[in-house]
Amino acid sequence: MTQTNQGIDQESETFMALLEKQQKVKIGRAPGVKTALIVLSGQGMVFDRESLKQKIKLSYPEANVYFLTPDGKSLGESSPSHVDLLIDLTGPGQRQKFLLALKLKRMSNVSVGRKYGLLRGKFYDRVFIEKGSNPNEDSLIRERRIQKE
Repeated sequence: MTQTNQGIDQESETFMALLEKQQKVKIGRAPGVKTALIVLSGQGMVFDRESLKQKIKLSYPEANVYFLTPDGKSLGESSPSHVDLLIDLTGPGQRQKFLLALKLKRMSNVSVGRKYGLLRGKFYDRVFIEKGSNPNEDSLIRERRIQKE
């Protein structure tokens, strides 16, 4: 086993980093989620709908997952009038139906979204701020990185 400068081997350091990441996920988890609504990015998606549904089910096993386009149209089963968790993946420069974020905020208990547009960042309970965004970065590469985060 290799030793680092701090006296901790590489394997233990990796394991500790994984535990820390899992703790952050537990802290950020919304309580009592039975329904989740995902607004898909208009630019490109890293995960398909079934993968996203599986990821939500891993965090919230009892949740029913619904999907919307940035235009506000349902994909698959139509969503209920009230949801527990809203995740808006719509990013910069992507058109969204006028005041859709406000409408979705009103119909959800907890809303998470990306801070773009004039007012969109103010409608969410939790705002994801893209750190280290490079304006010259390809939009699909940026979407892949952000959606994985």
